Amino acid sequence: MSADDPALLAKIATGDHIAFEEFLGRHWSFIAGRARRYLGILRCVDATDHAQDVSQEVSQKLWEHAGQYDRTKRPVRAWLTAIIDNNCIDHRRRRCFPGQASIDDPKSLGFLDDSRVPDVGAQAMNWQVL
Repeated sequence: MSADDPALLAKIATGDHIAFEEFLGRHWSFIAGRARRYLGILRCVDATDHAQDVSQEVSQKLWEHAGQYDRTKRPVRAWLTAIIDNNCIDHRRRRCFPGQASIDDPKSLGFLDDSRVPDVGAQAMNWQVL
C-alpha cells in the first residue's frame, strides 16, 4: 500500500479514470489473489474462473464507492479486503453451486409443495428403539 492510496481514492470518487487505473495497477494482484484464495476457502467450484468475475465486480464497486472510504476508520488495504470478501460471499451465493438448494431461492428448497414435505411421523413409526 502506498501513502497516496487515500488520495487516489478521493480522485476516483470524482471520476478520475487515470487515478482508477493507477489504483488498480497497484492492487490488482492482491484483489485477484485474495478472491481466488477466499473462493477456494468457501469451496467454490472453479475458484480461479470465478475469481476473475469477482475481481471485475470489485473493480466496479471501487469505481462506484471510492467516495465512501474513510481514512480515519481503517487502512485502504483493510477496506479493500472487506470489499473483496463480501463480493466473494455474494458471488458464491449466486453462482458457485448452480442447481443446488439455496436460502436465497426458497423454491429450490422444495418446501413450497406440500407433497414434497416428508411425513416424519410415518418415518418415526418405522424406527425401532434399541
